[in-house]
Amino acid sequence: MNTESLERLLIDRHLGELSDDAECLLDEFISNSPEAQAAAVAISATLRTAARAMSVHPNESAPLPPLASLPADLPPLVFRTSLARRFAVAAAIVLSFWLGGRLHAPLPRINSDAIPPITQISDASPENVWSLRHHSSRPGSNRNSVATHIQWTSPVAKPLLGERS
Repeated sequence: MNTESLERLLIDRHLGELSDDAECLLDEFISNSPEAQAAAVAISATLRTAARAMSVHPNESAPLPPLASLPADLPPLVFRTSLARRFAVAAAIVLSFWLGGRLHAPLPRINSDAIPPITQISDASPENVWSLRHHSSRPGSNRNSVATHIQWTSPVAKPLLGERS
């Protein structure tokens, strides 16, 4: 039997929840095991301390105070607010929208005539968009003359750049 099971059984016995047969078996187990005897002494002391702490006034049960309730003749909350408060809230909302419209910075106007139309569409296929070969083989590019080799030594350090050997 493990300590948790022993603890649960001792608590049940202290509360009077164990049957007579289970209580006899528990007593027999405790008498045969020195570890269980030490655990039973410690758990029993804890249970006695808890019982003393919880039973400050064991025979006296104080009645609970009655619940406060609202009178039944009160109108709903909407009708209880004063008319002046309703007007104040409405005025605050209207004023905030009016001031927000007056105080915001005007949006910049974009002249659509100044934007040049797109006349040339790239013929790069989707698989070549991220390819260095596609970008380095353009006419007028001299990147084909020297092949670059990138060597990563660490994920934190910068890579070493050099010529491919």
